[in-house]
Amino acid sequence: MTTGRARIERLHDLPAAGFIVLLAESEKAGLRLLRRLADEWASGANRFDGPGEALFGARIGRELVAIGGLNVDRYAAAPGVGRVRHLYVLEPWRRAGIGERLVTEIIEAARGRFDTLQLRTQNPAAARLYERLGFCPRPDVAHCTHVLELTDPGEETAMLKFDHLRIPVTDLARSREWYMDTLGLTLEFEVPDRNTVALQDSEGFTIFLQEAVAALTPGGCALWFQVADVDATFAAWSARGVLFGHEPRQSYWGYGAELVDPDGYLLRLWDERSMKER
Repeated sequence: MTTGRARIERLHDLPAAGFIVLLAESEKAGLRLLRRLADEWASGANRFDGPGEALFGARIGRELVAIGGLNVDRYAAAPGVGRVRHLYVLEPWRRAGIGERLVTEIIEAARGRFDTLQLRTQNPAAARLYERLGFCPRPDVAHCTHVLELTDPGEETAMLKFDHLRIPVTDLARSREWYMDTLGLTLEFEVPDRNTVALQDSEGFTIFLQEAVAALTPGGCALWFQVADVDATFAAWSARGVLFGHEPRQSYWGYGAELVDPDGYLLRLWDERSMKER
């Protein structure tokens, strides 16, 4: 599934027919986040109508397939802190990029109104999504697992943009699963008759994985991925079982961590602050 058919829109009420499907699925999974959303909306305690607040939904045709909101963070002592709340995507539409689009919409709505965004999640897949979008793990902050500092992105002046890369692989299904589960890349589209899948990162860069007929050379390709905080990413990914070649350290190319994909290609993680300071 791809996100091309999905439409993100601001919600000014809870659409009864669409929301009940999300609510039922979430409660069947033992989650209470949408029940809290429904109860707080019904009581008037939270209708996402405060300064800077908003509630968004994603639709495929007329079907509501995802929801998520932006509130003033009532746990934060400092002003200017927003909170991502009640993000939920219907199970058939997960790993299709819809959650990423919804969170991106929330981030853009927060810019200019909030200085910081915070959230709390115990879901490893959700944590990977937030980290791809720039949130840093912050176990030291009360009532929070991740924080995003909002800054003015400025104007882009690049005249040349590199946005596609093809990588030959020996087992397409295995590599597709590894890049999506380990790195959190999302599926853009597939070309079955060419044994090819297109995967995207959070900035829209596309990597084509294509099953090769010739033998591949381990270490014959190296890819660098920028993250918000390489030390925090290493700790968070290690905790969910990702195996690294080495922890963050100084190398000939700079400071960062390294892991290896199923074909022996090197994947290196780095962040801007550490690269400048170390």
